Amino acid sequence: MATPEKGVQMQMGNHTRSRRGTRLRRLAAVAFALCAGLAASVAQADISVIQSLPLSGSQAVTGHALNAGARLYFDWLNLNGGIHGETVRLVARDDEQKVEQTVRNVRDMAKVDNPVALLTVVGTANVEALMREGVLAEARLPLVGPATGASSMTGDPLVFPIKASYRQEIDKMITALVTIGITRIGVLYQDDALGKEAIAGVERTLKAHGLPIAAMASYPRNTASVGPAVDKLLAADAQAIFLGATAAPAGQFVRQYRERGGGAQLLGLSSIDPGILQKIAGLDAVRGYSLALVMPNPGKSVHPVIREFNRARAAVGATDVELSFRAVEGFVAAKVLAEAIRRAGPKPTREQVQHALAGLHDYDVGGGFTVDFTDRSRPGSHYVELGVVGPNGLVIQ
Repeated sequence: MATPEKGVQMQMGNHTRSRRGTRLRRLAAVAFALCAGLAASVAQADISVIQSLPLSGSQAVTGHALNAGARLYFDWLNLNGGIHGETVRLVARDDEQKVEQTVRNVRDMAKVDNPVALLTVVGTANVEALMREGVLAEARLPLVGPATGASSMTGDPLVFPIKASYRQEIDKMITALVTIGITRIGVLYQDDALGKEAIAGVERTLKAHGLPIAAMASYPRNTASVGPAVDKLLAADAQAIFLGATAAPAGQFVRQYRERGGGAQLLGLSSIDPGILQKIAGLDAVRGYSLALVMPNPGKSVHPVIREFNRARAAVGATDVELSFRAVEGFVAAKVLAEAIRRAGPKPTREQVQHALAGLHDYDVGGGFTVDFTDRSRPGSHYVELGVVGPNGLVIQ
């Protein structure tokens, strides 16, 4: 009898454990469902910001720096509680700076990622295509900090440029050259909207001083094929050569021009990050290169924006994020957008963010670098300073 009793007890124990196991499994399922629902709620509560920029190809160095700077700011912001308790999610796609890919990316991301804004698109032609083809207007999607100073960036109610125009840069640089007696000025230009803007700006300023452009040479967009341009500008024997170019081809031009004995003063647009220039051409070739600064100088560690950048980098452990002009530009663009999102209130819509951006008046990003979007006929900033690459590679003002 003992054996059957034990057998019954065992069966009862198994049955009890089975019922207990079922209840536990049900509780686990409920808990999982609740957690999944909570996770979905949190994901939906995220504030999404998108980027379409070159992460491969000849302009990848620019795209990666802009993305790294923006991501650094948002990571730091999220570490400190986000905006109204919501985290900011930055989603980036590679467009190789190809106009048609930028258009496809932004159209798709505007639907899939539900962003409140688009950040730091690279390329004058790329931004112009987004405006011309109605991509921004269809999605009612504001673009903050286009990585170009073209005059076409002003006037569109959805485009918010955070830096001075190329026209302002060019006027200041060319006037400075003429003032010290340099009158034979050549131009290297990219064969696209950026290059046309550079040529027009140099011509306009030189004409005001009664001077023509001494020589012009172009190279194809999205390439670094500058060899023929080097030949032409060496033959011109200009006193100075203005680079209406992007970083990679500008670096190749400087390297080849100096290697072949070119001795003209070289200077260029803010689209050319001097740090990237040094990596491509080498410090010896870049010393003395002049530039327009439209962002706080990374070489000035005491500047409030640069101090903030370094604090953010230390706080999030982003030691791989290099301090450069383009990274600072991405950081500043993200900070300006974050301020507009904060002013737009909890769970903001695109329209609310656009309205908040349009209302930014003399917003001090740090150290007197202000952004003002209340006059849409002008860029958000008029900060332009002249600098030169010094003996140690840092930019001296």
